[in-house]
Amino acid sequence: MLLQTVTVIGANGTMGTNISGLFAALGGCCVYLVSRRLEDAQEAAQRAALAMRDETILSRMVPVDYSDLPKCVPLSDLVFESVSEDSALKKSIIGKISGLLREDCLVATGTSCLSVTDLAQGLPQVLQKRFFGIHFFNPPATLTLCELITTKFSDKKLACRVKQYLQEVLVRQVIKVQDIPAFLSNRIGIYCLNRAAWDVEANENRGGIDYLDNILGGFTGRTMPPLKTLDFIGLDVYRSITEYVSAQENGIERTAFVTPPYLMSLIAEGKLGRKTGKGQYYSWRDKYGEQHTQVYDFLSRGYREGRQYTFPFAEKMMKQIHLGAYEQAFRTLVGDDSFEGALCMEHLLRYVLYALAYGYRIGCTTVDIDAAMAEGYNWCPPLAMLMLLGGKKNFCALVKERLCALDVETIDLERLMSFAVPSTYDWRRYIKAKK
Repeated sequence: MLLQTVTVIGANGTMGTNISGLFAALGGCCVYLVSRRLEDAQEAAQRAALAMRDETILSRMVPVDYSDLPKCVPLSDLVFESVSEDSALKKSIIGKISGLLREDCLVATGTSCLSVTDLAQGLPQVLQKRFFGIHFFNPPATLTLCELITTKFSDKKLACRVKQYLQEVLVRQVIKVQDIPAFLSNRIGIYCLNRAAWDVEANENRGGIDYLDNILGGFTGRTMPPLKTLDFIGLDVYRSITEYVSAQENGIERTAFVTPPYLMSLIAEGKLGRKTGKGQYYSWRDKYGEQHTQVYDFLSRGYREGRQYTFPFAEKMMKQIHLGAYEQAFRTLVGDDSFEGALCMEHLLRYVLYALAYGYRIGCTTVDIDAAMAEGYNWCPPLAMLMLLGGKKNFCALVKERLCALDVETIDLERLMSFAVPSTYDWRRYIKAKK
């Protein structure tokens, strides 16, 4: 597959900027960066070059505004929609371009959760088979996962060529997933992050946000603690995923994706995380260029300095990990009976259980499930975490002992364990001797 000209609509957004940079740098494409204002598109081109660490791509990037769509869309081999996670907005964009597209053009949406099939219906029939969901992860320089979502309309042979292009040209770890709410990686990741956010609500008197982040730090197999991760993703993006999944599901799945009230309050105040400077954490530089970070406090409804929490189980685990005694560190966690240790263990059990059960339910391979979390979130992959928690037999015993019956009564643990195979990842690089 040869793509020479690409149009990215919504190029001034975080993902739109990064996607533009990928196609210009790795694909060698001429990229039209479309934003509502030309100035925003021009700034996006500069950010894309900085993100890719390649200023030469500026010569292949053409900043334009929406009035230029009739010019750039007909020239494009691929038109990539990357506007905000709003179904009505995405449909309006697809409607704007539907009459401008060549019949041999590829069309893609970068949605992280919405129905690709639903969006495809806004295109002429001849182009519906050429429409795909292509979900990149941020930042793409370090998170190489790409979810390729097909629909009932998709041309299967063309889908294979698109996958090959993403793998060989854009150097992505590609997994093909069904058109289901939040797909695979975000479905698992947001489930886990949302549980952490609800535990913030439950433990506000113990410290709240930074309390939970210290319990679930790098020693648990995450490059970034969960609440900081939500700020990085953007609280508005996170809410769009939780609301969409909750609206599409029933029973336990519906309740598992309800957004906690404190996060709804922050979003209403425009405190969306890193992109706005304030979210659950507030970061700024003083006049000397020194970085400062504070954390949102429930009691004062303002920001305060972070606290130095000391949890004996975590301190011991970090010392053991520093010495390379990874399995011993997780035995320490399993044997710890403190409130914080038990809470940490519960989150890890839920992560592995949900990842495997959900992946099994939608027909994914365990290899895809591991890739989804390792390459999409930079987390210790579920199969590796299962091994660190003592293997299949011990994991099942821990699940029955530590999680409530409601969480496991609908899951056939024995069948699920037969589905699990050894992880192919070097899991050590995900386990850090730090909070």
